[in-house]
Amino acid sequence: MRHIKIVVWGLVIAFCMLVFFQNKAFLTATQGMQLDLFFVDPVESPALYNGVWLLAALFLGLLIAYFFSLGERFRSRRTIKAMQSRLSAQEERIATFERGLQAPAVDVPSADPSDASAAADGEASSAADQHPEECA
Repeated sequence: MRHIKIVVWGLVIAFCMLVFFQNKAFLTATQGMQLDLFFVDPVESPALYNGVWLLAALFLGLLIAYFFSLGERFRSRRTIKAMQSRLSAQEERIATFERGLQAPAVDVPSADPSDASAAADGEASSAADQHPEECA
């Protein structure tokens, strides 16, 4: 995976260099901007490289996208907090139910041979009571 990342980043850098060198004349040309609002005097910016203007537009777009996503981030954070509180409450309920299911230790009766023979006799008689035609 590490080698694949190196190759991909190398391709991205090579592509960026290709775009830059093929458009070097345009990116290094200088251009000024003018904002003409009809109710005030026109405002002119200093002459900057076109590459600078493109980078400024890129960062302005990223900044606008960031501010538009802030509302969703706050809603998501609020939802996550609510879900975490519900999860902790449900975990507490589960722990309460598990404590309720745990029964105290029960004494196991001793295995006397006389008890075993009595139990075996009881099983035989109950089988005979249920199906008398088979025992006869």
